[in-house]
Amino acid sequence: MARMYPVHFIAYDLASRPHGNIPAGVIHFSPDMVRIERMAGGVSLNVGYTLQINPDTCASISSITADLYFQGKQSVPVALGVAADPESHVIHTGYKFPQNGINSVIRGCLRLPLNLAGLETIERLRDGEQADFRLTVRGSALILNPTEKTWDACMFQVDGGMPMSAQVQVSRDLWAPQVRAVSPMGSILVEVPLATSRTPPWNTVWEQLDKAAGHLAQGGESGWEGCIAKVRQALELRAKIEKIPPGPPKSDHDQDRRERLNGLAKALFHYSSLAVHADRHTTQWSRADAILAYSTLCAILAVQDP
Repeated sequence: MARMYPVHFIAYDLASRPHGNIPAGVIHFSPDMVRIERMAGGVSLNVGYTLQINPDTCASISSITADLYFQGKQSVPVALGVAADPESHVIHTGYKFPQNGINSVIRGCLRLPLNLAGLETIERLRDGEQADFRLTVRGSALILNPTEKTWDACMFQVDGGMPMSAQVQVSRDLWAPQVRAVSPMGSILVEVPLATSRTPPWNTVWEQLDKAAGHLAQGGESGWEGCIAKVRQALELRAKIEKIPPGPPKSDHDQDRRERLNGLAKALFHYSSLAVHADRHTTQWSRADAILAYSTLCAILAVQDP
């Protein structure tokens, strides 16, 4: 649910106030207007907004920025950076807005570039829950004073109370698919390059890896357990393709590079088996467990380059 926040135009000299202490309009940030776009070296976190200015207002609003924070389970929001709207918004109709206010509505977007480590930080703090962002919004504005026929230079501010000015909460259902869509989850979370060409019989391994990525993005204990289970299935398929002989491995001195890689895969297979088989061990899986299993398999396949 999008919440509306009052918008104020405040003169820099704190003397002339075109609207006094009365809000000049409202702004709201809708969860479905939060988008992630892939960029070279990272992503762009885009937070869309809708600004509705009161009728009978002539203004030019520019340099809209927001200090963007992420609120995880910890009590203190973590600063992500300064998001900026590259557009300037001019409202100068020369007449009063219609009562329905259609012409007084502005739709803009605050953009924050993030590297892959920044997106991983959000995912770590989110910890399988909704994405909770806080924004401190500010900007500059020129407001037409209808009485004096002059333009007042003002600060553009959003009043959302303390400690942060505005809040937008994005559900897991809206957020997780976007994280998956910007790039393969492996390259985002662990920065291991994954294959783009997936030919048989290795395509079956990649299919299980994709499913593991979906569970990892879903989050929560069931998602993390599902991720590990899919990693185990991918390892089982890999072992059949590689035709790994049963029985104990050769002595450490006699193993070549491929045999050592297969040994690592076999150890990960045994680690992941607890997510599939019910036995006397009671295991609570965490995101760290899922990343360990997923990233290790990604790295094995990247080294092997099948």
